Amino acid sequence: MEERQNRHTGITAATLKGTALVSMLIDHIGYVLLPALILYGKSQPLPWDSETLRSVYWTLRSLGRPAFPLYLFLLMEGFQHTRSRGKYLLRLSLFALLSEIPFDLALYKTPLEFSHQNVFFTLATGFAALMGIDALRRAPGSRILRGAGIAAVFAAAPLLARLLHTDYRAQGVLALELLYAATWLRDRRGGETPGGRALRWCVMLPALLWSSRREWWYLLALPLVYCYNGEKGRQANRWFFYGFYPAHFLLLAALRALLFG
Repeated sequence: MEERQNRHTGITAATLKGTALVSMLIDHIGYVLLPALILYGKSQPLPWDSETLRSVYWTLRSLGRPAFPLYLFLLMEGFQHTRSRGKYLLRLSLFALLSEIPFDLALYKTPLEFSHQNVFFTLATGFAALMGIDALRRAPGSRILRGAGIAAVFAAAPLLARLLHTDYRAQGVLALELLYAATWLRDRRGGETPGGRALRWCVMLPALLWSSRREWWYLLALPLVYCYNGEKGRQANRWFFYGFYPAHFLLLAALRALLFG
């Protein structure tokens, strides 16, 4: 009875997902609008000096750091519990394609910019890698051959992300793979405590710090992961969260054009 009550307290996946969405929006407001505002201030009088605007920019970007590792954690949860991993990967791939033009318009003011691809490409690449690793791990046959195959997929997926120039590039995919490895070790031992869940999540830290020293700000989300109760919670339609990503980029690009030309 006590265990059942504990599962109904704490934070659900819906709360984690909503927090990640808000954090991402804050990050992209800073990334898309603040540089335009700073540039606009060089030709028009503003009530804030450039140093203040730069401080606001870095504050928004820092508050946006928890979004990506939270999404990786939720993706790992989805990988474990989805009814169809193939359909899950298809959704990620579809929205990678649908989001690319809004992503490029917001970040680069052009419909297509091949030097940087949106984060759905990162998530899809990582998810496909997990599917391959998991299939090899469960396959019959020589342990040596299976181990070699797992190592090859583990190394190839981050390399592919780097070649495709996806958001977070190799580091993002490697972080997800490390989270999968930690989850596998947890499954072998059986069960999971909140502290163990938080520790498992923290294995992503080396890969994310490799991406940027500002990733220390992702620790803001650590208490949320610690309090996660493993339940879905009352969630909005899944397509809302998928569609929000390209939609908010279109909105930010439109706002920038409207406000700053």
